[in-house]
Amino acid sequence: MEVIAVGESDHPSPWIREAFPQYRVHFYERVWSGSSPSASYCFDVEGAHNVHQVLAWAEASARGRTYLVYVFHTTPDGQYIQLQLLGDDPNQQADPRRVPPPELAAPDELQSAGPDYEARSSAHAMELLEAFSEWWRARQRSAESEDAEA
Repeated sequence: MEVIAVGESDHPSPWIREAFPQYRVHFYERVWSGSSPSASYCFDVEGAHNVHQVLAWAEASARGRTYLVYVFHTTPDGQYIQLQLLGDDPNQQADPRRVPPPELAAPDELQSAGPDYEARSSAHAMELLEAFSEWWRARQRSAESEDAEA
C-alpha cells in the first residue's frame, strides 16, 4: 500500500460529489462448502448521513454473519459503479485482500484488546444502533408534525 498526499485540486474532472450516496450491504449465512455457495442477503441503504451509520447498522444486523459494504453510483450514461468499503466475500477464497500485506499486519488484535473485546464491541454496536434509531424516530416525528401543520 502506498499513501500519497494530494491537494484539493489534484482530482480528475468532472468531480462527482453526492451528499447522500447509496450503500449496499451483503450478508452471508455460511461459507462455501463443496458445490453450493454461501446464502447471501442484500440490502440497499439510502439516506444515511455518513458511512458510520451504515457500518453501525451492518454490524448490529450481522448477527455473526460475514458481510460486505459497498458504496455505489449510477453514472448519467447508466454505468453502475460499486466500490467495496469493508468486508470480504467468503465465496472468493482466492481474494488477495483476505491476507493483509506484511507492512499492515497488526499484532493479534483480539488478544491485545483483552478477553471482553467481543462483548465490548457488541455493546458499542448496540449503542450506535440505539442512537441511530432514536435519531430516526425524532426525524419521523418532525416530519409528521410538519405534515400536520401543512
